[in-house]
Amino acid sequence: LCTSCPVFGKPFIIYAFCSLFSKSLARLARTIHPGHPMLKIPAILHGEAPWPSAQAEISVINAYKSARDKLACVVRCCETISNLISMAPGTGAAAADDITPVLVYVIIQANPPSLLSNVQYVQGFGGSLLEGAEGYWWTQFTAAIEFVKTLL
Repeated sequence: LCTSCPVFGKPFIIYAFCSLFSKSLARLARTIHPGHPMLKIPAILHGEAPWPSAQAEISVINAYKSARDKLACVVRCCETISNLISMAPGTGAAAADDITPVLVYVIIQANPPSLLSNVQYVQGFGGSLLEGAEGYWWTQFTAAIEFVKTLL
């Protein structure tokens, strides 16, 4: 359920968006794969797919109640992806061009509950938390979600 939606004064509308987005992600998850041309995940990284540890991290975002904890969940997911990319044979340090497409795939496959309301919640109450390294990962995460929306 979209537990944080009443904060924004429009619980039904936000809930409807969360529900529709989740259903759309579930449909997309059945058809998308790491080699999908829209994702542009480098072939050298396909061996690590479907990045289950990153999926596990982000899939529990709704269990956290504070913006700080939700943001920490996103950071752990992104850092997990970064670490997995860095460990792939023939790769060096992970760059945004490598991380973002994998993050898009992870978000689609994990389909975290109430994702859009969680994003709004962190945007609304994150404040100074969205600076520095956390801000960088948050920007990567929200950019990935925006890209996911273009695939729906």
